[in-house]
Amino acid sequence: DELLLLGSLERQELDIHTQPVTLKPWLAEILGGFDWGEHPVVFHCDLAPTAQVLGDPYYLGRAVSNLLVNARRHAGGQVALTALWQDGQVVLHIDDDGPGIPADSREQVLKPFTRLDASRNRKTGGYGLGLAIVRLVLEQHGGTATADESPLGGARFSVPATSLKQIRFRGTLRQQYDFSCGSAALATLLTYHYGFPVSEQQVFEHMYLHGDQKKIRKEG
Repeated sequence: DELLLLGSLERQELDIHTQPVTLKPWLAEILGGFDWGEHPVVFHCDLAPTAQVLGDPYYLGRAVSNLLVNARRHAGGQVALTALWQDGQVVLHIDDDGPGIPADSREQVLKPFTRLDASRNRKTGGYGLGLAIVRLVLEQHGGTATADESPLGGARFSVPATSLKQIRFRGTLRQQYDFSCGSAALATLLTYHYGFPVSEQQVFEHMYLHGDQKKIRKEG
């Protein structure tokens, strides 16, 4: 099943049906599909209960499930799933307290049949296809999964998700400076409607250089 799915993802043959997904109950449902025994996943959702992301709920769910299975396989006893708003986007972190992944191998583990010499995969023999599927599912959604060191001491896999809030402002350059509302609006128009990429700062500097500098200093 995983080999067939991997092949379909690599050939981009899957029909990805994106739709709004209410994040918190969707993640809770995924967690409810596992028998965690004496070590349930610690689940934190720092988003509004109604927060939504855009994606295919089945395939995104498959990616999150694969990361949870991987974390449980390698954990010493603690796995955590966290959903939060970070750097302007929704991010999911899956953490474990296992032996972790060496920094020079973190990109490699997202490739099929990766084997590492580190203790993290001595018992399991490798990472198989699960993490490669995660990478390809995220690529089909316009993102990517990354591996890093976990605050728990093991591995952290991070998955970005496109929120509906991001979708609304995808074609908008957000105002960064209090004095340049018109600059941000003009930069948005030039960048997204006329195909002339330009920043808010560049527009403001041009307007200031060629405009009424005295009035701009006084009124913005």
